[in-house]
Amino acid sequence: MSYEENLQQDVERGNASPEDKDAHTYYRVFDALNKAPDMRLQSNFAEKVIQKALAVEQKRESLRDFWWLALGCLMLIIFAIIAFAYAAVEVNFSALHFLSPYKGFLVVAVVMWLGFNVVERKLFQSKTDHQ
Repeated sequence: MSYEENLQQDVERGNASPEDKDAHTYYRVFDALNKAPDMRLQSNFAEKVIQKALAVEQKRESLRDFWWLALGCLMLIIFAIIAFAYAAVEVNFSALHFLSPYKGFLVVAVVMWLGFNVVERKLFQSKTDHQ
């Protein structure tokens, strides 16, 4: 055993001399370790922990709902494109006849624009509700 281990055992047994500088240090450390910390939890500590756990769960659910919404919008856009392609809808632009070759693109752009507006409103509305 080393000197320090012997000294620590002597201090634990109470055989060490308090005048010894090293022994005195061990006594101080053991006295500090024997004292209970002066710490109290706030009366609403449990409520705060529960509120934080609920906030994390609510955020997780909100994120899950957002991804389901985004997936639904994406599928809607894809199916709308397929439906317009197979239905062969003839859109007559009359005055905008120069846009007729791009009618499919315009329909997709309008549908996507509407979809993004709906998603944006949902996102910003939910963010302002939490603040």
